[in-house]
Amino acid sequence: MRYYEAERANTADPRSREGTTRMAGDEGTFDWVQFPLGRARFAGGVRGAEQSGHDTFAIELDDIEYFGEIRNTWPDREHFNLEVVSFGHHMPENIGMPMNAANPFIAKFSSDQLQTVQTLILGLVEEFTKRNDRPVIMYMENESQFLGKVTFANDWALTAPGR
Repeated sequence: MRYYEAERANTADPRSREGTTRMAGDEGTFDWVQFPLGRARFAGGVRGAEQSGHDTFAIELDDIEYFGEIRNTWPDREHFNLEVVSFGHHMPENIGMPMNAANPFIAKFSSDQLQTVQTLILGLVEEFTKRNDRPVIMYMENESQFLGKVTFANDWALTAPGR
């Protein structure tokens, strides 16, 4: 269930969690992929709060969908890795907002929840390295190749106090 699902109950949202859940190995770039610890998916590009473009992913925790940003990092002109920039946004359009505890549009998580999120992100990226229907963020051509490394930026997610 989305945090803001009640406000959008009557709209057709292509990112809706009511979409298909597929098992790892099935086709569908933006469909949910089910893992033992939960579900994850790439959510496509979005114009963020500051009007810049962002590549997004979604993770479902405790039946709530949260969004994050993932981007390419280029150690040289031909090879790239991925970096998780942020996570915990209630709506993909909020990506780009400052990651601080005072922001009501960003959830806070326990360290156990963040470990689960990291595992799901790594599983999602690993799954899509085996597929031909990769999201744009992982698209490879003859000249550009994904090196397979996923990093997490400093302060990529907020930790709840005492959790």
